[in-house]
Amino acid sequence: MNDSPEHRMAIHEAGHALVGCLLGADIRLATVDSEVVQEYNSESAGGVLLHRRPDTETSLAMTFAGSEAERLMYGESKDAGMGDATRAADMTYDYNEMQQAAQRARRILKDNRTDLERLAERLIDHRTLEAHEIEQVLRD
Repeated sequence: MNDSPEHRMAIHEAGHALVGCLLGADIRLATVDSEVVQEYNSESAGGVLLHRRPDTETSLAMTFAGSEAERLMYGESKDAGMGDATRAADMTYDYNEMQQAAQRARRILKDNRTDLERLAERLIDHRTLEAHEIEQVLRD
């Protein structure tokens, strides 16, 4: 398994995108390009941008999906996962709700591991994927 920072970031962002897409979130794009993220006034190195925020349950699952994707593929999550946990805590203070969301994300990712890997590879190749490109990877 490729453990380069670029591949790890692509797995992380692909996790967010995959779970969001499968849960019906209105995704605008997924990217590992910090310049694209900056255009949307975000400070992260990569990201999944939405047209509108989904319900809390979906938002929480999407939030945990990046670090859970890293755990699935590498056995651990690097520092990027801590930012996800902080964002989740901003959405709810209910620890059980956060645990359920992380488990939901983990289950979706395990069930769709091949799609996760293909989506990450496509992110590495193209740096940014629009919603229709993400959906196409998941359909193929």
